[in-house]
Formats: sequence, C-alpha cells, structure tokens
Amino acid sequence: MPNSAPETLVGRTIQFRVVDIHLPDPHELVLEGKVVDESDGGCEGAHFVVVEVSGLPRCIVARERILRTL
Repeated sequence: MPNSAPETLVGRTIQFRVVDIHLPDPHELVLEGKVVDESDGGCEGAHFVVVEVSGLPRCIVARERILRTL
C-alpha cells in the first residue's frame, strides 16, 4: 500500500491569502506601517489614515483605532 501521507512543509516558505488565515485570538495581532495619507474628516467628521504595511495592500484605519505612533 503506497504511503499517502502528505509531504511535510516544515521549514518551507509558503504563500497564502490574508482571508484564509485563522487567528484564534485576532485581538493579539498588531500591525505596524507608515501613514501615507489621511482624510480631512469630510462632512461626517470621521478621520481615517492610509497605511503601507510590508507585504499587504494599503490599509485604511480609523484614526481613533491607532494604538500608538512610533
């Protein structure tokens, strides 16, 4: 009977989509990036920043959700 065990991936570099990630506790994950643009608040008064994070497309984050600046 042939061995049907899958090839091990330990030590290999892989690619996958962010949408396919399962995070048991996503509240523990913190990203860091550079702000490249920000909104003026517009008529609604909501302020957002556009952030470049290495390896991700540009992210939009509500200004009040920023944890800290470095």
